[in-house]
Amino acid sequence: MTTQTSSCPYPMCSSSVYVHNNDRILFSIYPNPSSDYITLDTEIENITIHDALGNQIKDFNFYKKTLNIKEFPYGIYIISSNNGKNQQKFIKY
Repeated sequence: MTTQTSSCPYPMCSSSVYVHNNDRILFSIYPNPSSDYITLDTEIENITIHDALGNQIKDFNFYKKTLNIKEFPYGIYIISSNNGKNQQKFIKY
């Protein structure tokens, strides 16, 4: 793609271009940030949690909507489901 064929030619477009992807089913995490528990607003069966460096922290079947994060170190985490197609960040403080 060139600047002439782009739907958002440089420098007219901001850096926060939204790309719509129908394959993603997003979920919310609340409260975010949290120190004890987080709740997911959907019923996802298999999730994986990674830290900000990409290290896998936990991989498990998830049947409840609430996760205990008390023992996680402080930091930013990513919850992935659907083989990484759905991702959300949360902060442990």
